[in-house]
Amino acid sequence: MSLITKITEKLWGMTATLLVLSVILAPTTSAQSTFNEGAAHLYPWFDYRDDGSFLANYSPDNCSVASNLVGGDHQEKAFNFFIGEGRGLSAPQSAGIVGNLMVESYDEINPTAEYPGSARPYGIAQWTDNGGRRDRMLTWVNSALKDRGIDTGDDPYTYFSEASAPSSDELEIYFEVQLEFIWYEMTQGDETLALTELQKTNSAIEAATAFEKYYERANGQKLEDRIANAVGILNKYGSNYGGDVSSDSRICGQAGSGEIVGDWSLPLRRALFDQNQYWFNKPHHNKNEAVDLEASPGEEVYSMTSGTIINAGTGTTDLCGLGVVVQSPDGTQFIYCHGLDGGSVDGARINDTVKAGQLIMHNGSTGNYPLDHPDPDLRGKPSSSGPHLHLAIQTPDGARRCPQKLLESIYNKAPISPESLATSGCTKG
Repeated sequence: MSLITKITEKLWGMTATLLVLSVILAPTTSAQSTFNEGAAHLYPWFDYRDDGSFLANYSPDNCSVASNLVGGDHQEKAFNFFIGEGRGLSAPQSAGIVGNLMVESYDEINPTAEYPGSARPYGIAQWTDNGGRRDRMLTWVNSALKDRGIDTGDDPYTYFSEASAPSSDELEIYFEVQLEFIWYEMTQGDETLALTELQKTNSAIEAATAFEKYYERANGQKLEDRIANAVGILNKYGSNYGGDVSSDSRICGQAGSGEIVGDWSLPLRRALFDQNQYWFNKPHHNKNEAVDLEASPGEEVYSMTSGTIINAGTGTTDLCGLGVVVQSPDGTQFIYCHGLDGGSVDGARINDTVKAGQLIMHNGSTGNYPLDHPDPDLRGKPSSSGPHLHLAIQTPDGARRCPQKLLESIYNKAPISPESLATSGCTKG
């Protein structure tokens, strides 16, 4: 089974902490160099339910004015809908759809959401006038609403406008029939290819990517957010589903494909190092002893060594973003930054013990300069210019070490000691 997954403080409500500015800028001997929680959160949700409740079966009752959906909010209701009776998508596949809808119509998946533009995007999936898709949706939905006892006067757009003040029950029905239209398009309409490609996927990352490409056709816009949302949904609700969710969470303690050599592992797939051997001599772009390894959003990031996760991010208002810090038994700290889901991967949360090669997060581009940064022009702005893994190493003496030669030694299957690494000479500063 695939063990991929992706997210974030949009992995909602978690109470771990964020790497402070010093995690990247200044060496510290403290194992408590913590993440600070800031105001701007990239993805707002991780909140595991502990009541064990989950209702996957969905039984339409066409003559009812009440919604048939189950769940606490639109995210959960949509997730349950697509894995429900008569549809039967896997939990990762359903999460992939929901992650996209959260980008298209805001986190709440608003059935009346619309954006300005000549194509007049509207609804939970932002159907547009391109190819007449918006009109087809409204016509289909109007008929479905009549079957549910709601007469819109053949104009659901106006009927559900804010000025018309529809009831909350009616809005829930409007949300529900739009979900039904998505399923109709993928099974009987013009979007059957989207379902075919979606059903080939095994992880939330793959599913979010497929749904964006074949259903939304957004040309990759905000793909990282779609993936992040999908993994967050899976992590939040998938554990309550009776199906196979492990395709998106590394089994705790299981080694990944990070090229394990003795007690060590490469932090990314060996194939990426095969293709990018310049990484072994690549200087960091500023005065921080570190290395930036460019990789696609969603690439698995592995712990280079065994140890304990002493810090794990749940927000994005520091330079490291959603990263983690793994402290090895000898006190050396390995700092992994800019992930999509650092701190929320199963078996790799704060205080968890990990092994070399174990999945600890997925690659991303999260992180922002703190609001109190000395340079006012940088405050609150992204600290990452694109998806990459920022890797830093700090030995027990408080020295930041250049990781490049350790990576090369693991790649060559002759690992060296972190204490032997240079403390300068690997930056452009």
